[in-house]
Amino acid sequence: MDFMKIGTQVLMQQFTKQGGTPNEGMLQQAMSSLFGGGASGGGFNIASLIGKMQQGGMAEQVGSWLGTGANQEMSADQVEQTIGAEQIQGLASQMGMDASQVKSSLQQAIPQIIDQASPTGALPSSLGDIAGMASKLFGK
Repeated sequence: MDFMKIGTQVLMQQFTKQGGTPNEGMLQQAMSSLFGGGASGGGFNIASLIGKMQQGGMAEQVGSWLGTGANQEMSADQVEQTIGAEQIQGLASQMGMDASQVKSSLQQAIPQIIDQASPTGALPSSLGDIAGMASKLFGK
């Protein structure tokens, strides 16, 4: 499963809805930077993102996204807590959007990305220890 592709497609859709003009390269860089790969670390680290959100008090929401039922919503404050205000502002500048538009896009995108990454209700075991713990925690 190509998490980078899933994330890029979801972000493209959400940023376009908010009036942004993203391109695929820009979104892949954003995925890497925003979601745990680091600016130079490369890749989209979904396990890191999930672990950070669980530690930030969002375990129930993450469980709904990993599961096969309805997804719980994420607030703009939770997006900022997870991603960071500086990262959001940087992305807003790159996209020609304001920070509130980026937060709104990410509110919709993050649950969709995690949901699509776990179509059977669990993340693939190849994602490492954090992902495995997340799957076990939610019994999926």
